[in-house]
Amino acid sequence: MEQRYRRSLELGLLKGTSRWAQLDNFINATQRLPPGIRLLIRSLASLALGGVKALTSRLVSTILNTAVGNLLPPDSVLKLLRSRTFYGSETYGSSSICMNVYGVLDAGPEFRLTRYLLRFLRDDEVFYDVGAHVGFYTLLASYILRSGRVYGFEPNPYVYRALKANIIGISNAAAYPYAVSDRVGAVELKIPAISNASTGFTTLSSLRAVHEAVFKIEEKNVRKIAVPSITIDFFVSRVGDPPTFIKIDVEGSEDLVVRGAIETLKNHHPKIAMEIWRIPGETPHKRAAETLYRLGYRSYAITGKGDLIEVDFQKARSEYQLGFIDNIIFL
Repeated sequence: MEQRYRRSLELGLLKGTSRWAQLDNFINATQRLPPGIRLLIRSLASLALGGVKALTSRLVSTILNTAVGNLLPPDSVLKLLRSRTFYGSETYGSSSICMNVYGVLDAGPEFRLTRYLLRFLRDDEVFYDVGAHVGFYTLLASYILRSGRVYGFEPNPYVYRALKANIIGISNAAAYPYAVSDRVGAVELKIPAISNASTGFTTLSSLRAVHEAVFKIEEKNVRKIAVPSITIDFFVSRVGDPPTFIKIDVEGSEDLVVRGAIETLKNHHPKIAMEIWRIPGETPHKRAAETLYRLGYRSYAITGKGDLIEVDFQKARSEYQLGFIDNIIFL
């Protein structure tokens, strides 16, 4: 029964991702057209390939990314950004058409990570979702785990509002409004005002000043707010439920998360999924990986089928590592 259930979820993932990839490919082909014509063609394509729901999602996202979005209160935006994931959960807070219409995150690194989790996440895992955003992986893990528990951490107060709303009624999941780093106390969170600027529903919040160098977002468009921070070691010492699996997606603060989890990693050796940016030089991802290697971890790329291939995460792209961003598994 369990295997059939997971297989049905995997088929749902494949269906949603395939349909999104069709639309995404068409959208990418219009990049060089004039803005007005591009919007018209993309809207017609959304209607043709995704129906009225896709068209509505595209129009709502377009409006929210203008000055009009800045005039709306956060709770109103939250109600507009409504989706149903491929695994059946109602969610709030995502403005991406792939999530709003097809219930998936993308056809690349997040698809591969999702498929890996569907295949290999054990029923009794204790899953820490560090950088949970609105809770796609928090909710996915809560659906898969029969006897395990899920802890989601999201420091952006606007996004946390969505995460908290999304786990209402889910008994094996809890959400915390904390940054996870190498210190306990207040830290400065940087929120780029490029998407729904007044509400901060962005996936690019970071403890580091990375937005201009990495994402070409000018410093003047980045808001800074104080948020509470914890370390994984501190959380484990207080809650007493050490992780068996940690997903890390913190936009350039990965080394801080790992540094604040040394005792937990030494004592419990949880599996880790970490988002990386494939850029040269000394990076937070490289520092995090080097620490994990010293602790006895080995790194693996995820194939399109959800299998693992051992690889040094700094190596050049291969058929298993596509694009600027990828998710690497450390075991």
